[in-house]
Amino acid sequence: MNTLQLEAERMEIIREITHCSESMLNRVRALLRAEKKQATDKTLTQRMIAKYAGAWEDDRNADDIINDIYNSRLSHKEETISPFDK
Repeated sequence: MNTLQLEAERMEIIREITHCSESMLNRVRALLRAEKKQATDKTLTQRMIAKYAGAWEDDRNADDIINDIYNSRLSHKEETISPFDK
């Protein structure tokens, strides 16, 4: 929905507000919530991109990165013997 369509719907809502019914109030609420959510989602995405774009630098090749990931996992570490084991 583009800006002109939103403005046209807002003007229609304003004209009808004097004859406001429960269904009209629900329509207004739904439009405002949808618009707010869309704006919030876009804003959060833009903030994340601005924060992390180009922030990650790694000179290792893919094999080294994969090996580091596997080596850091607990399931691939050697089992240590606890002094409390019998």
